[in-house]
Amino acid sequence: MKKINKQSGFTLIELLVTLAIVSVIMVLGINKLRDYNDYKRMELQVKRLDDTATYIQNYTYNYGIPATFAQLTEKSMRQCVI
Repeated sequence: MKKINKQSGFTLIELLVTLAIVSVIMVLGINKLRDYNDYKRMELQVKRLDDTATYIQNYTYNYGIPATFAQLTEKSMRQCVI
């Protein structure tokens, strides 16, 4: 009687290729996540700035204080970024 030695499982090459593919996908995903977080952080700052401007407008209207807003330029916007 002859024994058949059949092993099941994955070879080392298959595991390494799978690991490499998963690593590439993770790196791409992490970069996209970082970009998304930066975008959301900037969006929050713009909302806070808008809320502050609305508060100032309401305050000046209620108390009759004249107020003006300076126009934002590219240079002044870059200085505001944290």
